[in-house]
Amino acid sequence: MKPAEFTDDDRMTAYLLGTCPEEERALLEARFFADDEFFDRLRAVEAELIDAYLGGHLNREDKILFERQFGTSPRKKRVDFGRAFRSALPGRHNLMRAASARLLDSLRAVPRLLRPSPALVFALAGLVLAAGLYAFWTARQTRDLRALADDLRAGKAASDLLAGRLQQQVAELETNRRTKPEPDRPAAAAPPGTPKKPLPFVTFVLSAGLLRGTDEPVRLVIPANALEVRLQLDLEESADYGSYRAELRTAGGNLLWSRDMLRPRNTDWGRAVDFAIPAEILRPGEHELALRGLVTRGRFEDTGYYYFSVLRR
Repeated sequence: MKPAEFTDDDRMTAYLLGTCPEEERALLEARFFADDEFFDRLRAVEAELIDAYLGGHLNREDKILFERQFGTSPRKKRVDFGRAFRSALPGRHNLMRAASARLLDSLRAVPRLLRPSPALVFALAGLVLAAGLYAFWTARQTRDLRALADDLRAGKAASDLLAGRLQQQVAELETNRRTKPEPDRPAAAAPPGTPKKPLPFVTFVLSAGLLRGTDEPVRLVIPANALEVRLQLDLEESADYGSYRAELRTAGGNLLWSRDMLRPRNTDWGRAVDFAIPAEILRPGEHELALRGLVTRGRFEDTGYYYFSVLRR
């Protein structure tokens, strides 16, 4: 589907309310990064959506979706500012009259025939005040939307970095496979005391559902020369989120490591999440790995716990 098909206001409204499909959302976000005019149109559509919500013009379904998507920062700040802006409008006549009075005082030295009428001065003051308020509101909207765009760009950069690391590790595996000694010609044993060659990584598969204290936790035997530990977390059937966060803690609850933006993938046994942890972080002893699913921006739900003990050799 071409990006040009997503340029109408209805598609942008669906994106802001969180109802467009994942593939369509990715195409829209890519277009926002590349096309400043397209991004400015999104800003205008969002402003119109906020104004419709504050004015009570959204239907019940759209109102629920709006409150779900705009209930957290930084979008909530833009809604709060719009509400304050609307509440300040009933007092605009007093502000315009004060501005008009100042203009009339400055014009008293002008000859009578050249003076503008009080009504004209009042109208000009109102226009100046309205233009100033609108410029201030637009600046706030632009700043918040640019901040959101920067967050999206940072997430994309992190994904690209992870993809590069995975490609490098695949190349190392291929090199190791080609240089591995043949079975009928084993390599000579290293002299005693010779340091072991660094092992790029080791891999383990963990399943959720074990409760601490009821069963013996899974034991992960990690070689002392391993540089990285790759974990595959099998997901519960009820877990259905587009992105996950993993948090590694000690048995005492101290946070050791965490990572966001983990995407699930399909396996022969269901869905799973993969990631790598530096081996030096996994000290001997019991650990708890919590997996949390992304509900809305900045809000997660617990989806599974994985308990295991580490043994280094």
